[in-house]
Amino acid sequence: MTEDDANRIKDLLRRVAERDASALESLHGFMADRLFGLVLGILKDRHESEDVLQESFVKIWKKAGSYHENQGSPLGWLLTITRNTAYDRYRKRVRQAEQLDNMQGEMKEQAGQIEAQAADDQLVGVERKKQIRTALANLAGEQREAIELAFFSGHTQVEVSEKLGVPLGTIKARIRRGMQSLKPYLTPIS
Repeated sequence: MTEDDANRIKDLLRRVAERDASALESLHGFMADRLFGLVLGILKDRHESEDVLQESFVKIWKKAGSYHENQGSPLGWLLTITRNTAYDRYRKRVRQAEQLDNMQGEMKEQAGQIEAQAADDQLVGVERKKQIRTALANLAGEQREAIELAFFSGHTQVEVSEKLGVPLGTIKARIRRGMQSLKPYLTPIS
């Protein structure tokens, strides 16, 4: 990056700090490709990277007044905000995947328990299935389809992604959101 580019970024940041929306638009046009490449390198998912880039520019808009030259180059400041935003999203994704894995384990365990129930407990199992079917019917079509393929048809998340032609991260998100909606129906019946 040339000194002229650094001065241009510095000037745009100053104007953004003054709430000049056209300066933010110019900064976005000048830096979006470079910042997007950084985010995509971290997240490896185009759609999610687009979201993070947008979130980064919102943070830049809000924090532009906190940039000071003695803290480093304007490019470094932009890269730090963007990189931190991408890593925050990555950590959130990891936590969500862990939660999904835990919920899947709970579902499998509960399914195993239902199979092992004595004959006099079958009525409770039938009631649970009705509740799950009702809950599934109330889910968004995309969530229901992903959950049915993953849990009732025995497909892995990767297979569901390939079968539906949707990115794996999107499938995981659909299943996670759907499972959160189903969770109240998966608690033991008294």
